[in-house]
Amino acid sequence: MGAPMKTRLGLARSVLGRRMLTQYLAAALLPILALAVLDYLHVTDTLQQARDAELVRDTLRKAWGWNGVVVSDYTGIKEMLVHGAAKDRTQAGELSMRATIDVDMISAIYIQEMRDSVKRGAIPVALVDAAVRRVLRAKQQLGLFEDPYRYCDAQREQTRILTKESRALAREAASQSIVLLKNAGAVLPLRKDLGSIAVVGALAVDARASLGSWPGLGQPADAVTVLEGIRRAVGPKTRVSYARGAAATSGDQSGFAEAERVAREADVVVAVVGEIDDMSGEARSRTGLKLPGAQQALLERLVKIGKPVVAVLMNGRPLALGWLDEHVPAILESWFLGVEMGAGVADVLFGDVNPSGKLPITFPRIRSMHAEQSKNNRGQQGVYRHEDEGNSISAG
Repeated sequence: MGAPMKTRLGLARSVLGRRMLTQYLAAALLPILALAVLDYLHVTDTLQQARDAELVRDTLRKAWGWNGVVVSDYTGIKEMLVHGAAKDRTQAGELSMRATIDVDMISAIYIQEMRDSVKRGAIPVALVDAAVRRVLRAKQQLGLFEDPYRYCDAQREQTRILTKESRALAREAASQSIVLLKNAGAVLPLRKDLGSIAVVGALAVDARASLGSWPGLGQPADAVTVLEGIRRAVGPKTRVSYARGAAATSGDQSGFAEAERVAREADVVVAVVGEIDDMSGEARSRTGLKLPGAQQALLERLVKIGKPVVAVLMNGRPLALGWLDEHVPAILESWFLGVEMGAGVADVLFGDVNPSGKLPITFPRIRSMHAEQSKNNRGQQGVYRHEDEGNSISAG
């Protein structure tokens, strides 16, 4: 049971009241459904949750009577320093231990700092013993003492991952996730026997971006790119030309001439534009919502040629599409669709699948927003990209 409020409501910047949390997390269900609880990075009543003894220790454990394992979020204890909630690693660890956070994920503060805290009496041994007992109990309930590798099966990996059946399901999920934002003049679906199709954009061949911002152990080599998907789908007499044109990460326009050349020679232009995988997801922010890099400038040049243009968007957030809506006849929102992205996009482009996806979010007409930021809460340490130049800076 869980719902990532840290992601939906803005990571650590979310300021949530205890009333909302206690209503949101049904106390009666915890003893039944949850073996462990993740202590999110967000803030409750201006207090970072990793040090919130009142919420974790007093409410979750004492008031609700729940005695499972509480795991810090990824680097959550270390990030107390970023929030200004602790002066150093030692204080961050001690506050978290007193709040009964049992497992320190990634920060390594418990391993490196808490031995000395116990020796000088800042952390009672009984507090450590209680945390250890809860972790050992969970391992026992999971059967890990009898077989520590019971959930690891090399044979199952070979027979169930990237099989014909699993890839077919991934392709179906990809095609059904695509949203048709615009189709003026019935540009779509495209015929598979067109004389020539120009595919433009660095993202059209970006296998890593196809996997999205949280690919796990997904390998780019296993992903079908949009260009590859289109080439597989068309008839044997259709010529598919490709030009890089522009990238999401740079304002470089040196590829425009080649993109314009292949567009002039084609019956239709498929422009794959949007964001790379690293521009969205957790701890990834941008200062604006327009197409990054020189991609809109590229589209403006392509539209002037006069050939039908289909924009295929790859992105992990809503983008400001005012100009595209006014000038590009067909727009597909394809997100990051995984290993069968190219096949799923081609299925929709050529009419094998009717696009049925619906937007779960609103697309703005404005280009940028300026978020209010508390002077005492700097949010999760992450990467922020300047809207115009596409360069990234670390914030912390």
